[in-house]
Amino acid sequence: MSKVNWEILAFLRFILASVVMIGHLSEGRDLGFLKVFTYLGSFEAILGFLVISGFSIGRSIIRNQENYFKRRIFRIYPVYFASILLGLLTNNCSIHINIQFFVTLLPNLFFLNNIVATISDCHFFFNTPAWTLNVEVWMYCLAPFLLKLKKNTLFFFILASFFCFLIYESGRSLFHWPYYFGTKYGINLVLFAFIWLAGFCLAIFPESYQENKRIIIFLFAGYLLLNIGKQIIFRLKHHSISELVHTDIVFFLGNIICLALVYFILLYSFKATTLKPFTKRVFNLLGNLSYPLYLTHCTTFGFLAINYHFNNPYLLIIGAMIVSFLIYVTFDFYSRKRALS
Repeated sequence: MSKVNWEILAFLRFILASVVMIGHLSEGRDLGFLKVFTYLGSFEAILGFLVISGFSIGRSIIRNQENYFKRRIFRIYPVYFASILLGLLTNNCSIHINIQFFVTLLPNLFFLNNIVATISDCHFFFNTPAWTLNVEVWMYCLAPFLLKLKKNTLFFFILASFFCFLIYESGRSLFHWPYYFGTKYGINLVLFAFIWLAGFCLAIFPESYQENKRIIIFLFAGYLLLNIGKQIIFRLKHHSISELVHTDIVFFLGNIICLALVYFILLYSFKATTLKPFTKRVFNLLGNLSYPLYLTHCTTFGFLAINYHFNNPYLLIIGAMIVSFLIYVTFDFYSRKRALS
């Protein structure tokens, strides 16, 4: 897998960010046709983000290990800082600049949200979607160390992490353990390392392409089987088995389509024909917008809905896209420089 079609992967990132955005938009709103995107699954889109992240970091670090951390800081931090600033500026709750403010702010700035930070309804700058970014940043920090490990050691870490994830995912149903946004002690690093590492191994062990493919299939299939199995048990327990056919099967198919899309684009996009220059530019732009869109859409929705009573999903999406574009052209120096190079 010597060639990578980054433009197609960029467009995939935009699709996944849009799935997450529309998933959040669906809460309490009639989406009409847009409801189709909710079937794909926000959580499945997050898994797609993480495997692509692992793959891209793997390719980046084996290509150039110099200034690795500097490149990551310039890639992540300006847009992330802008998302925090946007949350502060649009916060409808009163914010008092005191010790508690900085106690809450500092963990956000250093990606420690799921370790020491507490969740507060008035702290919009505690960016809800950013819990996945925390996992990515921690994996970025570990990447130089992971690069030195043998393939079988990394495969062991993948399976161990996936086992922990399956246990926790089951515990969320059996014991009502909190969703991953609300976890503590940094356990998300353990729970989601498997999918990031799967993409990382795909990048750094190109000679094991077939083996890496089977691992990703195993992870996706294992997750889907657990998810479907939990829902079947839930329906049986509540004597609503007919809902499996009338309601659940659509979501099952959507989740499968989402992960299959990620799998085939990640593993086979290099076989696609070369895109035309205009299409490349569009796909790259959309891919670059996916990061600020992912981080700021909740803040934008809240601000427009509360202050201007926007409830039309299309207007809210347009607003989120405009905000994302403005943040991209103002703060995303890394992506704009790379796009021009």
